[in-house]
Parts: sequence; C-alpha cells; structure tokens
Amino acid sequence: LITGGVFNNTVSGSGTITGGTFNTPMTGSGTETDPYQISTADQLKLFRDKVNDAKTEEETKICAVLTSAIDLNNEPWTPIGNYTEGNQIYYEGTFDGGGHTISGLNVTGNFRYASLFGAVKGGTIKNLTVAGNVSHNYSSTGLDCHVGGIVGSALDAATIENCSNNCSVTGGSGDFIGGIAGSNINNARIIDCYNVGTITGTIKGTGGVTGLNMGTISNCYNVGTVKG
Repeated sequence: LITGGVFNNTVSGSGTITGGTFNTPMTGSGTETDPYQISTADQLKLFRDKVNDAKTEEETKICAVLTSAIDLNNEPWTPIGNYTEGNQIYYEGTFDGGGHTISGLNVTGNFRYASLFGAVKGGTIKNLTVAGNVSHNYSSTGLDCHVGGIVGSALDAATIENCSNNCSVTGGSGDFIGGIAGSNINNARIIDCYNVGTITGTIKGTGGVTGLNMGTISNCYNVGTVKG
C-alpha cells in the first residue's frame, strides 16, 4: 500500500496506489545489445540525467530505444549531452527512436548546444521525429552556439539518420541554426533526414537541415520555412 511520496522501484503482486508519484524504471542495461527501453517522459528524463551526470566518458555512451511516442508537455527541457565550459559532457551512445515521435519539446534555456540532444560526439541518433519549440539566444556571451531540432551539434563522426524535425527552431545573431542540427562538423553525417519546422536565424548560419556543415549530408530535404 503506497499512500504518498515518490516510489522508484518494482512492484509485484497486487496493491493500491492512492497518492504520490510512481515511476516505472527503465528496463535494459544501457548497452548496444541491451539498450534501455524508454516509454514515458519520466524515463526519458532519467536517461538524460544519467548522461548529464556522467563521471566518465564511458557513462555517456549508454544506449536506448523508444518503445512508444512520448509527450514532454512543453516542460522546460535540458538537452541530453549538456556541454558547458565547466562540464564538458557529450552524448556518445546510440539512441534509436524506433520510428516514434517525441512531442512537446520546449528548449528555452541559455544552452550552448540547444536541442533535444545537445552535443553528440561520435554517437548515433536514428529513427526519431521531434516536435515542439527550440528558442535560444546565448550570443551575448560571445560564444558560437548551436541550435537544432534533433541535435545542437553533431561532431566527430556522429551520425543522425532517418530523423525528422517538426520543431520551430529560433536562434540568436551569433548562433548556427538548423532543423536537424545546428552544426554538422568533423566528419559527422546527416543521412535520410528532413525538416518541416520553421527555422529562424541570421545570416551567420541558418538552414533547413543545418546551419553549418563541415561533414556529410546525404539524401536529405527541407520543406520548412527558413528565415534569416
């Protein structure tokens, strides 16, 4: 009998939950052959926190697969792989969207890499659609910022494959802004992706697929409005 509080564990047998918050833990071990199974917003947040709280590079290589569509309900979102100057965290694993959509994304904080995924280094994001809003202006710091629908920046041979963006993406005067990725650099690849979201930026670097490309873009297209 659970009458209140937060319960993070497994339940067997019969029982009654009358209050509080109940979070079903992710199954899987986070490896490439046994990825975490994610089906709820709470599980996606837990996965994000595991990456962003990583103490070693290996901990950022955890893998996951979506087993259903997820609605983030427009709650403020911190990117997965939230790289900062003081805490250089990249996402380096494989995330398989399973053909599902993550909707209600709402990124409005001052992140250097703003998106569902922030900085993806050598990792893979595939089979995923994202819908919502990414709105960002971090340019007052003088840093180049990277703003996208799926990832902020794909770098160091990262792969973004079979993904689509239906987010409205807006960046500031010093930003690189794109529907799939703000930037695609250092041998990164964007393959079989498309954008239908509205992309708004400046002349510095704004595009339907990416705002800065120093990698490979293959079999991609944009039908969203691009303003810049």
